[in-house]
Amino acid sequence: YGKYQLQVFSAYKTTTKDNYIRTDFENDQDYQQFLDETKRKSVINSDVNVTVKDRIMILSTCEDAYSETTKRIVVVAKNN
Repeated sequence: YGKYQLQVFSAYKTTTKDNYIRTDFENDQDYQQFLDETKRKSVINSDVNVTVKDRIMILSTCEDAYSETTKRIVVVAKNN
């Protein structure tokens, strides 16, 4: 394992029906569109710039263990 220094650039609520965990992209433009959309969904303000050259980490957890199981909170960060 290595050390990670992560910069969070997006955090938002979603459901499991949203395609928020993608690992396959047609090209760099497709990946950049995904990154831009991910940042647009954010409920936090972030000055972190993210491009196709960045490696990202997506963390996802249930919004509430006692409610509907399809609700998720997503945090997305880039590795420096």
